[in-house]
Amino acid sequence: MLGTIAQQLHRTYPKWALFAQCAPDTPCITPATYAFLGAAAAMCGVTKVTVAVVVIMYELTGALNFIVPTMIVVMVARVIGDAIVEGGISEQLILLNGIPLLGEDEDECLLDMPVAAVMRPAEELLVLPAAGLSLRGLRRLLEGSAGVRGFPVVDSDMRLVGYVHRDAVAKAALSLAASDDAVVSFGASGGVSLGHLINPSPTTVRPRTAAETVVEIFRKLGPQVILVASEEDGVLAGLLTRKDILRHTRSH
Repeated sequence: MLGTIAQQLHRTYPKWALFAQCAPDTPCITPATYAFLGAAAAMCGVTKVTVAVVVIMYELTGALNFIVPTMIVVMVARVIGDAIVEGGISEQLILLNGIPLLGEDEDECLLDMPVAAVMRPAEELLVLPAAGLSLRGLRRLLEGSAGVRGFPVVDSDMRLVGYVHRDAVAKAALSLAASDDAVVSFGASGGVSLGHLINPSPTTVRPRTAAETVVEIFRKLGPQVILVASEEDGVLAGLLTRKDILRHTRSH
């Protein structure tokens, strides 16, 4: 649109000072050039990429005389984009969709901080007892925990036994032919055993573990959750996910 407007202005006012460099009786304004530079500016504004955009646009045309104008529009688009919002469209979509992607900013916010300051404490968690839970109680627990992806499994003393995914437990609970009063056990003897669903060795850290270490575990090992257990007797102290880390860093 801007190229078409400039072309019409040149045709209407050919002697205007703005068009003093244009040769007479020859095309001076090419709308396609404006479209080309506008595409480069739009790409930079969306992705916040600068040098790569200039290289890509040069590869499309092979014209050296377009490099300097492309650099100018890319620079202007980047400055305006940074003034409006930080990060490109990918970062904004990550935030909008709530995707728990750990960046480099989290390391600075978690310096000299233990896991205990970031985790969700055991009192706020839904846990499964290793034994003593009826099938009716298990199904009620599953119905009231639609947003939970898994449960720590603990014994009567809250010592950590393992971790089990909610989908696996829900599927097993629906397929069981036992009565509602039947006792379900996770690893313990007696009752209907679902011990085969448990991960007996989930990723576990201590409450005094540095929070930066946990971030590195998430990045390099990729667990969904990290359980926190006490050093002395293995009592469940809390649970940590990527969203817990992001929630803490963004609130500070």
